[in-house]
Amino acid sequence: MRIVSLLPAAGEHARPITWDTVVAARPDVLLFMPCGFPPERTKAELPLPTGLPGWGDIPAVHILDGPAYFNRPGPRVVDGAEILAGLLHE
Repeated sequence: MRIVSLLPAAGEHARPITWDTVVAARPDVLLFMPCGFPPERTKAELPLPTGLPGWGDIPAVHILDGPAYFNRPGPRVVDGAEILAGLLHE
């Protein structure tokens, strides 16, 4: 597995990433965890990205509970890391 980070370097500001950039990175796994969206809301929004070019070329897509485990600092971030480890090392 090759790792391609689309995130900014430490100390840099976050920037929008286009769908074309995501597809060009040829991800093995796509993790959906929008800030403020529980999994049910993310699932309801899935018709939007599934129609995008290149969607079908992504081998694995997982919907995660961003607000609960990833989008806020705190002890649950450790739970989030364990969730990621489980998904990425299946």
